[in-house]
Amino acid sequence: MRYRREIRENEWKSTDLSSTLYLPIYAQISDKSLKAICEAHSKRRKKHKWKHAKNIKSYSHRPKSLKKRDCGPINSISQPHILARRLNKIGGIVRYGTRWFQTEYSLGYNVFEYCNLTDLRSSHPSAVHSLDIAQFDGTDNTACNGSNFIYYASSTSHIYSYQIDEKLSKSAAIGASKIPIYKFSHSYLDLENDGGHLWILYHSIPDGILKASLRDCISLAEQKSWILQFLDTKTIVNAFIACNHLYTVTQNITSNILNIIYDFGTDKFFDNTPQIGSWKRHGIPSSVQYDHATRTINIFDNGIIYSIAVQMQ
Repeated sequence: MRYRREIRENEWKSTDLSSTLYLPIYAQISDKSLKAICEAHSKRRKKHKWKHAKNIKSYSHRPKSLKKRDCGPINSISQPHILARRLNKIGGIVRYGTRWFQTEYSLGYNVFEYCNLTDLRSSHPSAVHSLDIAQFDGTDNTACNGSNFIYYASSTSHIYSYQIDEKLSKSAAIGASKIPIYKFSHSYLDLENDGGHLWILYHSIPDGILKASLRDCISLAEQKSWILQFLDTKTIVNAFIACNHLYTVTQNITSNILNIIYDFGTDKFFDNTPQIGSWKRHGIPSSVQYDHATRTINIFDNGIIYSIAVQMQ
């Protein structure tokens, strides 16, 4: 029964579209029956080929999803771990795994990259990247996919995704008001990377309503947006998004206070804005970013760069 086995194997071998249909030389079969077998075999191959191509196309256009076992609301935080100090009191820090991107002050063209914590601590950048089209405006910049630095330029009213390795930029217009995004902030909008997703918090024009925009990190195309009228940004000093949850940082005389505000996944507003934790304040945090790879909040606070580890539900 060798020929039966070989027919069955070739029917299911979808990757080999040139497979041969074997029949024994002593088989007695009419031309009509042989034609029917060949047509059926051809249809099966086309069906497998079409299904395979369809699955690839569907997968390539499917947005990246955050795994539930890796994500959830933050329920506790560690005390800050000071990593480095800088002379400039205003600046931005972005962590992407082992890579760090630092900007000085709130306006400029240079992005300092550090490939490890030792270089960050000693202020020895592995590379200095010069933005080719427009200077960054603000301290709440971010990085996606490890090699795309994303920033806002008020001079052009565009956000930019600068591909560091290829030195290429893409941009998208955004109708953001030219008012500080937070109390004492040096930014007009807040850019956040949440596990490969780009989030933008900004006040829209002309009404000044606070909005959240979810976008593709590379193309900058908007996927969804929210109106956050319930949040008064004049009472907070910074914010970040982690695992589809919005967190705010407020202050009292001695401490920074972390609260959870909103769940974008379920469109749920947290009543009484539960406090997650607090830590000693050094000044006004000019940059607060969450890194999905290391599960840390990374902060530039009055010239001090530090990390806070988080525990999630």
